[in-house]
Amino acid sequence: MRNITDTGPNPKIWRQLLPDYEGGSIANLMSSIMQARGVAPEICPPLMGVDDSAWCDARSIVLIVADGVGSRQIASLSPQGLLSRNKCSDLSSVFLSTTACALTTLMTGLPPRTHGLVGWHMHFDELDAMLAVLPLTRRGVRKEPDADLAERARILFGAGLPLAGLPDGTLALSPDPIYDSPFSQAHSRDAERSGYFGTADLFERICEHALGPQPPRYTYAYFEAFDAYSHRYGCNSDKARAVLADFEQRLEGALQRLAGSGTLVIVTADHGFIDAPPDRLIELDDHPQLADMLARPLWGERRVAFCSLKPGRHKDFERYMATQLDDVCDGYRSTDLIDAGWYGPPPQHPKFAARTGDYTLIMREDWTLRDILPDERPYELAAVHGGLSEAEMRVPLAVFAC
Repeated sequence: MRNITDTGPNPKIWRQLLPDYEGGSIANLMSSIMQARGVAPEICPPLMGVDDSAWCDARSIVLIVADGVGSRQIASLSPQGLLSRNKCSDLSSVFLSTTACALTTLMTGLPPRTHGLVGWHMHFDELDAMLAVLPLTRRGVRKEPDADLAERARILFGAGLPLAGLPDGTLALSPDPIYDSPFSQAHSRDAERSGYFGTADLFERICEHALGPQPPRYTYAYFEAFDAYSHRYGCNSDKARAVLADFEQRLEGALQRLAGSGTLVIVTADHGFIDAPPDRLIELDDHPQLADMLARPLWGERRVAFCSLKPGRHKDFERYMATQLDDVCDGYRSTDLIDAGWYGPPPQHPKFAARTGDYTLIMREDWTLRDILPDERPYELAAVHGGLSEAEMRVPLAVFAC
């Protein structure tokens, strides 16, 4: 087991990148937006190395979060495209570099250590349940009563959080199936919420609101299609390329419509991607000795897994990892990663330590780890994210003053 206290990424692994909460992450981007809208950020400072001094003069600010469109993706799929030509900086995602963690930061302005969400699957002591965080469904269950989901959101998120910490004048645009979900409601409290149908409709809604007589002071717009196509077909696939090309074309048209409106349009992503070769997938079922040490199934992501151990099995676990899986992943005591600042600075969510378990396993290179429950459908993912590679961690920042 490799332990971390105050060091950086594993020096044996190439192209690893830690979050830069000092001024170069998506959390700092949110602090810059909050500051521009008149709210002093309390946790992470505003961006460093990016001139945000004129952002406060914008009539309205629109943040477009293009799920999965990392810096590596625009460089490989659209090197001469609108985002590549207008990128003013690269930012780091948060840890874990995955939607549940990063999107919550981009909605609330809080780093993961404070908002408390650490992966797609999480074990919540409050409910004694393993849930898929964004839909709030139990792991392995695709559909549950809306009342159950709302009650879980109430228990986990309380009264919720204002969108970007802003008290009023905000709008949240998301795909129609999720725009008013319990998760969306909890993380955009007091905001106007609206759904859209497809990329063209997203940009139509953005322009409609920004050109209105009283536009929102701040608009959050979430674009999910690239992430979905990358997971299914690969992040370098022709289908992913086509989705990105359509997004950039629609964005360019919207910028032309918004010219002279005083709107500031900011485009970034929650994370990037790597392709996931099937022969680099580790199945927990193939390691029954390891599975026997676990108090509950793994949670988190295929690139970063959290482990809770049975009493008295810590030494066995460390020995097994060091002898059987040392070539494919790094193991850490979870509290060490919290203390080292991987999830951001304090304050810390009161349940955060429990939510990261006893140990954290971080997969190297393009390796993944999967734990399938007996009643769970085994999803095949052509591309993944969540880890520390530059391709997963580095996201673009493009700013357009209209």
